[in-house]
Amino acid sequence: MMKLDMRKAYGLVDWDCLDSILKAYGFSEKWRGWINACIRTVKFSILLNGSPTEPFFPSRGIRQGDPISPFLFILMSILIDEAVAKVDIHGIKLNRNCPRISHCLFADDTVIFGKASVREAYHIQSILRRYSEATGQEINANKSSIFFSKNTPEAIKMLVTNKFGFPPSVCHDKYLGVPSERGRSKKETFMFLLERIEKKGESWKSLLLSPGGKEVLLKVVIQAITSYIMSVFLLSLSLANKMDSILKRFFWSGSMKKKSIHWRDARVLEKQKKTECWASRIFIFSIWRLSGNKYGECWRILMLFGFDCLRVFTLLMETCTQLLREGEGRGFGMFFLC
Repeated sequence: MMKLDMRKAYGLVDWDCLDSILKAYGFSEKWRGWINACIRTVKFSILLNGSPTEPFFPSRGIRQGDPISPFLFILMSILIDEAVAKVDIHGIKLNRNCPRISHCLFADDTVIFGKASVREAYHIQSILRRYSEATGQEINANKSSIFFSKNTPEAIKMLVTNKFGFPPSVCHDKYLGVPSERGRSKKETFMFLLERIEKKGESWKSLLLSPGGKEVLLKVVIQAITSYIMSVFLLSLSLANKMDSILKRFFWSGSMKKKSIHWRDARVLEKQKKTECWASRIFIFSIWRLSGNKYGECWRILMLFGFDCLRVFTLLMETCTQLLREGEGRGFGMFFLC
């Protein structure tokens, strides 16, 4: 598995290449003129001793923060998508009956899955070289990495890493903020959540907060830290209890590490929900949204393998609805969000 990072992803985009891609995908000349007017007419000035210099015009790049820039960059990344699809790259299969996954693209974050062999490494390197020459993008070797399975021989690891110049990846490396590899212990894998929560809580120690202010911080800031992870993974119950314990300490003592007396029973402050559904609700909601579009990729794959999509869709929606409706109530507890 290769995790790639683009050097100055937005700043090195070649304008002529972008216009050629728009033309190849059927955009009219008028529409392409609007896009070129947006990206080519920009000018910059530099503050020198507090005074702006004469404006100058760049020759390439799109502005980071501009609402249109992510969409244009995705069109550039399609070149990698098509090149990988044409070349014989093995990818990985999560299940015997599921299709192979050769790559994942999200903005400037790219992950490529392949077989640990010199031949496949040559194909991938050729794709990346052609992409760099066409678009002006450059791979940042210092921030890119390669992860090998435990069964890969050391000789193959050395040959592949020397070919790319990327360092081997450490365990539990992240992609889009989520661990890309999970070990046997969920507690060790997601320990970084506890560290982030404790670090954030300790930065509030000097603040004079009322109980209402603490509740707002716990709901708005701390819960947001775990919501994204919980939409992808089912966290363990022991980890959930540990997080709840840390938050209750902060609510009563103002510190994540200092113990204090809990002046009110937790059952009065929060309405307990069914334990078996505590983490699955956000996860199930994500599945609902993914499968809610009957014309989406999920159902096209099912039809490809001959599944009765109507029956699967009905059962899935009924199950998701039932799970999402369980455990209604309000509270400031960590895992009592809905």
